Amino acid sequence: MDNEAGLEHLSRCTTQDVDVLLIVSNMRAASVQAAFRIHELSKRLALRIGKQFLVLSDFDDDAAVRIKAEAQGMGLQLVGSVPLIPGCAN
Repeated sequence: MDNEAGLEHLSRCTTQDVDVLLIVSNMRAASVQAAFRIHELSKRLALRIGKQFLVLSDFDDDAAVRIKAEAQGMGLQLVGSVPLIPGCAN
């Protein structure tokens, strides 16, 4: 299931019984913060989610390393990233 960005699907408990939740974030601070909030909210609401992983999109290497460290500190594993390609529109 592909949910639009935001926390509504989780807070209303409409997203449950999920085997794998891929949380996707770009490099904007608001996006990273939302990704971490999604992870924390899903744990707090005791949703039935088998595994959660973080995927980074449009990230440079320095930002990916920093975000990976933050995610690991929260118990959220980074499983992949799509690099930022200079000159391409976001």
